[in-house]
Amino acid sequence: MLQFELPELPGFPTLFLPFAIMFIVFSLMAFGWMVIHVEHSRHFSKVKVFMSGAIGSIFMGLGLHMLLLWFGA
Repeated sequence: MLQFELPELPGFPTLFLPFAIMFIVFSLMAFGWMVIHVEHSRHFSKVKVFMSGAIGSIFMGLGLHMLLLWFGA
């Protein structure tokens, strides 16, 4: 019986780690911007705080997802 194996794509799986690092760095920047914005302002905007928290959470989720894909989970 013949067995055929599909060749692995050489480009895309190798990009999981750089994308994971990039998204985690972006999320830390968003969370840092949120902390600085709240602590250094007397009249902080609730919309800006919510948006930076939401964007940071999405980027952190994408970064952890890519990291898990890179580990093969």
